[in-house]
Amino acid sequence: MTPAELDQLAASVTPERLRALVPTPWGTSRRRGRTLVQVMALIDALTAGMDRGEGMEYQRVIGRLREAIDAAVRQMPDATHLPGS
Repeated sequence: MTPAELDQLAASVTPERLRALVPTPWGTSRRRGRTLVQVMALIDALTAGMDRGEGMEYQRVIGRLREAIDAAVRQMPDATHLPGS
Protein backbone atom coordinates (compact mmCIF):
# COMPACT_ATOMS: atom_id res chain seq x y z
CA MET A 1 0.00 0.00 0.00
CA THR A 2 1.48 3.32 -1.02
CA PRO A 3 1.61 6.23 1.44
CA ALA A 4 -1.03 8.05 -0.65
CA GLU A 5 -3.35 5.01 -0.58
CA LEU A 6 -2.90 4.74 3.18
CA ASP A 7 -3.66 8.46 3.61
CA GLN A 8 -6.83 8.07 1.57
CA LEU A 9 -7.91 4.96 3.48
CA ALA A 10 -7.23 6.55 6.88
CA ALA A 11 -9.20 9.66 5.86
CA SER A 12 -12.17 7.43 4.97
CA VAL A 13 -12.45 6.08 8.54
CA THR A 14 -15.46 7.94 9.92
CA PRO A 15 -17.99 7.05 12.61
CA GLU A 16 -20.52 6.32 9.86
CA ARG A 17 -18.12 4.01 8.03
CA LEU A 18 -17.27 2.12 11.23
CA ARG A 19 -20.96 1.63 12.01
CA ALA A 20 -21.50 0.30 8.48
CA LEU A 21 -18.65 -2.21 8.91
CA VAL A 22 -20.00 -3.69 12.12
CA PRO A 23 -22.87 -6.17 12.00
CA THR A 24 -26.08 -5.33 13.84
CA PRO A 25 -25.58 -3.29 16.18
CA TRP A 26 -21.87 -3.12 16.87
CA GLY A 27 -21.14 -6.77 16.27
CA THR A 28 -22.11 -9.95 18.00
CA SER A 29 -19.74 -10.40 20.94
CA ARG A 30 -21.43 -9.18 24.11
CA ARG A 31 -20.11 -8.65 27.63
CA ARG A 32 -21.90 -6.89 30.49
CA GLY A 33 -24.59 -5.61 28.17
CA ARG A 34 -22.10 -4.09 25.73
CA THR A 35 -21.21 -5.25 22.26
CA LEU A 36 -17.47 -5.64 21.68
CA VAL A 37 -15.66 -5.24 18.37
CA GLN A 38 -11.96 -5.97 18.01
CA VAL A 39 -9.91 -3.29 16.28
CA MET A 40 -8.23 -5.89 14.07
CA ALA A 41 -11.65 -7.01 12.82
CA LEU A 42 -12.31 -3.42 11.73
CA ILE A 43 -8.86 -3.19 10.12
CA ASP A 44 -9.48 -6.47 8.28
CA ALA A 45 -12.77 -5.08 6.96
CA LEU A 46 -11.22 -1.74 5.97
CA THR A 47 -8.36 -3.41 4.09
CA ALA A 48 -10.29 -6.30 2.52
CA GLY A 49 -8.72 -7.11 -0.83
CA MET A 50 -5.77 -4.76 -0.27
CA ASP A 51 -2.10 -5.57 0.17
CA ARG A 52 -1.10 -4.46 3.68
CA GLY A 53 2.51 -5.35 3.01
CA GLU A 54 4.88 -7.15 5.35
CA GLY A 55 7.17 -6.28 8.20
CA MET A 56 7.58 -2.56 8.79
CA GLU A 57 5.13 -1.65 6.03
CA TYR A 58 2.47 -3.85 7.66
CA GLN A 59 3.14 -2.21 11.03
CA ARG A 60 2.86 1.26 9.45
CA VAL A 61 -0.52 0.41 7.89
CA ILE A 62 -1.90 -1.16 11.09
CA GLY A 63 -0.65 1.69 13.28
CA ARG A 64 -2.12 4.37 11.03
CA LEU A 65 -5.49 2.64 10.84
CA ARG A 66 -5.59 2.11 14.61
CA GLU A 67 -5.08 5.88 15.01
CA ALA A 68 -7.84 6.62 12.49
CA ILE A 69 -10.24 4.20 14.21
CA ASP A 70 -9.46 5.70 17.61
CA ALA A 71 -10.14 9.20 16.28
CA ALA A 72 -13.46 8.10 14.78
CA VAL A 73 -14.53 6.28 17.96
CA ARG A 74 -13.82 9.42 20.03
CA GLN A 75 -16.49 11.16 17.91
CA MET A 76 -19.08 8.49 18.79
CA PRO A 77 -20.85 9.14 22.11
CA ASP A 78 -22.24 5.60 22.14
CA ALA A 79 -18.85 3.90 21.71
CA THR A 80 -15.70 3.45 23.77
CA HIS A 81 -12.25 2.46 22.57
CA LEU A 82 -10.47 0.16 24.98
CA PRO A 83 -6.71 0.46 24.44
CA GLY A 84 -5.06 -2.79 23.50
CA SER A 85 -8.23 -4.24 21.99
